[in-house]
Amino acid sequence: MKSILIFLIVSVGLAAMFVGRDLNMARSKALTAPTVVTSFQTQQQNTIIDGATHPELIPDRTAYSVLFRLIANRRTPEERSRIRAYIRQIGFTDVDVDALIALANEFHERVSPLDAEAKQIKSGNRGIATPELRTQLLQLQRQKEAIVDHLVVSLPDRLSPDGVNQLRQHVTGRVKRRLKYQLN
Repeated sequence: MKSILIFLIVSVGLAAMFVGRDLNMARSKALTAPTVVTSFQTQQQNTIIDGATHPELIPDRTAYSVLFRLIANRRTPEERSRIRAYIRQIGFTDVDVDALIALANEFHERVSPLDAEAKQIKSGNRGIATPELRTQLLQLQRQKEAIVDHLVVSLPDRLSPDGVNQLRQHVTGRVKRRLKYQLN
């Protein structure tokens, strides 16, 4: 559950960083922080993986989810223009830009109802962590993961071969390096 929280915090942070600011500022700023080991209310130790130091330890699924959330659901012309410029900096052609935006919007359409359901479960049960609630939330998380896995597998069918390679390089070399991921 804590990795989901970290994922959501990083998703919102990346979205604000890349879309809410000028792209030149976003390119010049890098999120950096040391690897941290903290103790939460439980006695269990949780390790936070800093992608700047160990990008290979950040799961692909998490990185693609963050990227899809960043790209998806841009409503204003300014937001759409900025996200298109961000995707073009990866080296994409206009056809691949359109395809990636469509894929991210599909992600958003399929995952948003699951996110809303999880939010409703959490808000209706604040402070209560029954095994049934954990099971429900875990099932929703697994459904989201299955959606991401399906979309990532479909990339070669949706993007050009160069686009697929450029996207994988971008996820590995840029997205993962800006994430922090909590192991449970």
